[in-house]
Amino acid sequence: MSKMTQREYRGKHIETGEWVFGSLISDRFIVGDIVEWTDEYFNTEWWLAVDPDTVGQYTGAVDLKSQKVFVGDIVPGGDGVNGYVIYESGFCAFSVEYHKYKQLLMDYRAEMGDEFEVIGNIHDHPHLLKGEG
Repeated sequence: MSKMTQREYRGKHIETGEWVFGSLISDRFIVGDIVEWTDEYFNTEWWLAVDPDTVGQYTGAVDLKSQKVFVGDIVPGGDGVNGYVIYESGFCAFSVEYHKYKQLLMDYRAEMGDEFEVIGNIHDHPHLLKGEG
């Protein structure tokens, strides 16, 4: 089992709908690198409002194409049923919504020979959870 220790997040920009990657400072704001810091304040490269329903943390795992795996990403599951990555009880897990079970992502990765590919995410590709192409 592996706890998520990475502090990188992604979320959809509230105005453009584009994905934003950086540090989460509240459930609604993702910021870029800190460029100035004092005891009274800090200044970041940028500061953007995101849809809190789309925010997901980087798990520390990468797929077979070296793509970072975030909470909310969809990965192929067994029996042709796709699942998605969740964060539960301090650990990253893989959930197959329609089978009502969860298994730890690390166990899933071991079963797949550490070779799985992110095929989408629950926000942009919800149809993939229903087995639709």
